[in-house]
Amino acid sequence: MPAMAERRTSSRTACTGFVQLTRIHREESMTAELTDFSNEGLGFVSAVEYKPGSSLRVQLETVESTGSERFAYRLDRSVGIVEVKWCRPTGNRWDRAYATGVKFLLL
Repeated sequence: MPAMAERRTSSRTACTGFVQLTRIHREESMTAELTDFSNEGLGFVSAVEYKPGSSLRVQLETVESTGSERFAYRLDRSVGIVEVKWCRPTGNRWDRAYATGVKFLLL
């Protein structure tokens, strides 16, 4: 099986931290663990599977990065709207999590 082609237009930076996620027009929210960020989006791991094309409200709680500290600082405590670009299961069938990539729509 061929490797998946990289389609990012900006480089990503690995990070740690947490983000609050809320589906648009819903009240319940959940916390997810950040994995990376770029000028155009975020990557995170959560217990929820999100469909590509879904819109989410994100509120970044903490961002720690060894890369672009200036951009990470700008993200810290930011609120925005993102679109889910992809979502894949990770882990095993007893400990299921979902790696998700989103693109900023409004920040």
